[in-house]
Amino acid sequence: MDLLRTLGLRGPKLPELEVRIGCFREVLQANNAALGYLARIQEALEAEAPLAAAEVRRLTAGVMVQTYRMITNLERMTGGRYPLAAERFDELKGRIVRAVEVAPALVSVGPVLPLAEARPAIAEAVGQKSAYLGEAARILGGHVPIGFATTATAYHAFMGEGGLGARLASLLAPLDPGDVAGCFAAAAEASTLVESAPVPEAVARAIEEALATLPGGEELRLAVRSSALQEGGLEISFAGQYRSLLNVPREGVVDAFRAVVASKYSPQAITYRLGRGYRDDEVAMCCCVIAMVDARAAGVLYTRFPTEAGARTLVQAVHGLGLSAVDGSVEPDSFVVERARGGRVIERKVGQQAHLLRAAAGEGTERAPVSADSPGPLGAEEALSLCALAWRLEDALSLPLDVEWAIDRRGEPWILQVRPLSDLGDQAEEPRKRRVVGAQLLLERGARASGGAAAGAVFHVETDLDLLCCPERAVIVAREANPRLAVLLPRAAAIVTDLGEVTGHLATVARELHVPALFATRTASETLADG
Repeated sequence: MDLLRTLGLRGPKLPELEVRIGCFREVLQANNAALGYLARIQEALEAEAPLAAAEVRRLTAGVMVQTYRMITNLERMTGGRYPLAAERFDELKGRIVRAVEVAPALVSVGPVLPLAEARPAIAEAVGQKSAYLGEAARILGGHVPIGFATTATAYHAFMGEGGLGARLASLLAPLDPGDVAGCFAAAAEASTLVESAPVPEAVARAIEEALATLPGGEELRLAVRSSALQEGGLEISFAGQYRSLLNVPREGVVDAFRAVVASKYSPQAITYRLGRGYRDDEVAMCCCVIAMVDARAAGVLYTRFPTEAGARTLVQAVHGLGLSAVDGSVEPDSFVVERARGGRVIERKVGQQAHLLRAAAGEGTERAPVSADSPGPLGAEEALSLCALAWRLEDALSLPLDVEWAIDRRGEPWILQVRPLSDLGDQAEEPRKRRVVGAQLLLERGARASGGAAAGAVFHVETDLDLLCCPERAVIVAREANPRLAVLLPRAAAIVTDLGEVTGHLATVARELHVPALFATRTASETLADG
């Protein structure tokens, strides 16, 4: 036992430096967001212009949510050194609510909330994904699919059924994020516990009642996507760590809810969560349930992508459903768009996609080949139409965005996910291309998913057994940039893949953890030999 700490002469044990830095950045981001809300309030006061009651509620709730975000990250960063801050916040929040008659932003809601009622001010109740998509629906109208969110209330009810949460906590308590084998074993047991647990009757009934309000009859198919608390943050994204189930029939949504909760206990999700300093009970799993879009093309859009010439908009596109764009299984096409004068495409790069993902005849998804002479998934005019929607969102939300989109068979654009764009690091810096005299050139192309330089023994990863056997400080080489590889990133020197791109989930996690990553090389798995 630490005698100094016992005598009160030393503060609580602090988390790892990388965790503290991440929390500090979250504090800064929350502070900036809160100042944005306060500036809007100040503008309204100086103009002496009346605000609608809904706008007063939105702005005041926004300040409270961002302040709460600062407090929780300060507590995590300091090992719980300032418990009185939360008490003082609760007191001030109550006074503000009484003064302006605003409903508290952090109140409990029922197990289900219509997507139209979700907004960033209640992200702590529905998760950031549902919160921002609900706001996008308000801003864009018909370009966001109909749907609803399951809430933290539903998750906690599920965890409380039969003591499930307590059993999971006991199982996960001794885990070390560096123990890959231990995390795999715990993940298998935890996932089994969740998958075999009954969904509480009140939660199942609330989901079924929400489904009954959606049009489309028996033909309606839905996407059930994760929207966990803390997921989609600027510094800690949980990108690709959880499941999304696609093409789910109405009668399968309750089971899909349980499956998404179970994905919280995948090996990579457990490792990521522990490595970033989160306890299991801090990350409630909510779901965003939306009508499926029969996508002809889909992908990801960054509203502000740094280039040497300044910030541009990056659009990456694949044939079929958008999961292929983020799971590292293909190399998407890319468009770089300049916003000035209404927008114009200034650069286009053709990717490599041998197969697409589409909705299967009954439910779920299936792969289908893409013809070698098939035209690209997206035209320049379609790219510009997607940018126009994303720029409207960016202007309304006052922050750069990471947007998932789809274009249906009729050519209509849809927004499927919106989140604040995380740090892209040194993407704008031109890589040094000077050849090293006498060195063999191994790879001549690729997309810099995460900048940096590193060295180590090459280790090819193709199976789960390879994940368990991977040595520390290796250069991981794989064909696909699969998010499952995130379980290795805390111990890796670097990662190189044949496929994938900068907008993929694994790229996001590599940037968060400052692991150099080169994707879309096309030949790394054949060229780089083990060892």
